[in-house]
Amino acid sequence: MDPKILQFLEILTYSSPILLFSGIVLSFIFYRRLNSVHHLLLWYLVIAFVIDITGRILAIYFNNNLILIPIFGLLELIVLTTLYFRHFLDVKNRLWLTPIILLILFNLFEISSLFGVVPKDFHSHSRVLDSLAIVTMSIVFFIKQIGKEEPAPSSIMVLNMIIFTFQSINLILYLPLNFLINEKTNVKFYFWAASLAITLIFYLSIIRIIWIHGKNLKR
Repeated sequence: MDPKILQFLEILTYSSPILLFSGIVLSFIFYRRLNSVHHLLLWYLVIAFVIDITGRILAIYFNNNLILIPIFGLLELIVLTTLYFRHFLDVKNRLWLTPIILLILFNLFEISSLFGVVPKDFHSHSRVLDSLAIVTMSIVFFIKQIGKEEPAPSSIMVLNMIIFTFQSINLILYLPLNFLINEKTNVKFYFWAASLAITLIFYLSIIRIIWIHGKNLKR
């Protein structure tokens, strides 16, 4: 790959913490006008920001921040499961939490087993399963809206579509994770560039949803 493109991509990675920090500041400005859905989105931005900064620190001092992939997957699963179960799916039967709890336990087991693993042996199965679980919840939400006399507000439908699209792409990208880490050719850079692009779009979409809600209530 052209060194100038690599340099551009490296610079572009710094837009992630800047965007997240801006979104967090904006969310706190509108905090009193936000509902519990947007508060969860704020928590998501905070977690993503902390993981981003931590990853950069680990990369500098240990030259390996891969362990943060399953850790962020676990935290993302918890936040988005809370979002779906409390607000989107309105789940009453706690038995539906059983597969999520089992998945969380698997996440914890895998995270503990991946500490100290060298990059050539690193692969996170839990990260793929986390995205699959979130995609499943988003599909179930869509199905439940079919035939409803009063479907969910358009803002919720849009948010669900954004989550579904992002996690579906993540699911595909994380399947060949070991390949993307260890492949010697330039192919992997295109995958990581695509991952960075969709992640930035996802963050921007969440921030925009929070901004629109806070701005409209301000009026």
